[in-house]
Amino acid sequence: MAFVFVVALLLFAVITMPARIVIKEQDYSIGSDQIHLSNVSGRMLNGSAKWRWRELSGTAQWSVQRRFLKPTINIAIYSAPLEAEGRVVFNLSGRMEAENIKLSAEVEAFSQALSLSVGGADGSILGDIHKLSWSSKGEVSAEGVINYSGGRIHWANGSATVGPLQLTADTDTPHLTRFKLQAPSASRLYMDGSLEGRVFEWRVYRRWIQLLGMSQGGSADDVVFIISDQW
Repeated sequence: MAFVFVVALLLFAVITMPARIVIKEQDYSIGSDQIHLSNVSGRMLNGSAKWRWRELSGTAQWSVQRRFLKPTINIAIYSAPLEAEGRVVFNLSGRMEAENIKLSAEVEAFSQALSLSVGGADGSILGDIHKLSWSSKGEVSAEGVINYSGGRIHWANGSATVGPLQLTADTDTPHLTRFKLQAPSASRLYMDGSLEGRVFEWRVYRRWIQLLGMSQGGSADDVVFIISDQW
């Protein structure tokens, strides 16, 4: 009976624990960047906070539940240029999975926030990411689609206006994801790539360079640029 009482007491403490006891109002490092959390409110299992990243800010809401013995966090993020919601699942195998992510974002706001020296873009994106998973070894896989409305793309020495684009990600195996960037209404392939374990490869076709007005000759199906990296 004493054991049952202790377990019940601990469970009650977790359920009623204010979120600000665990989630501090401070800067958190994400890679080489930082995100600041403030106004943390609610309970540990169901709360909200305000966030700021560079020039962007908004609110985040979360709720914790259990699905088939897997801890799951439902997350929603809101700001003027971004809305996203989905859930994060922690598996017993050590992999984390983000599922059913719906997002919409204004590209120009993020271009300005990132202050990219190579250029930027405007327009908007709508994303429907079915699954994004990663392991403690750094292996990543993804399934879903992101649609770009089209807009103006600019770089140091020029600019171009492009039509709608679609980026798709499909998982062939648990360790291999293939990507394609193309026009949604046709099979014109602009770029494609793969992510296998921790090895990333990306190919750019002449068709993309022609779309930007930077190439006049050659076959549109020629690969003109390859990026390969490993982390």
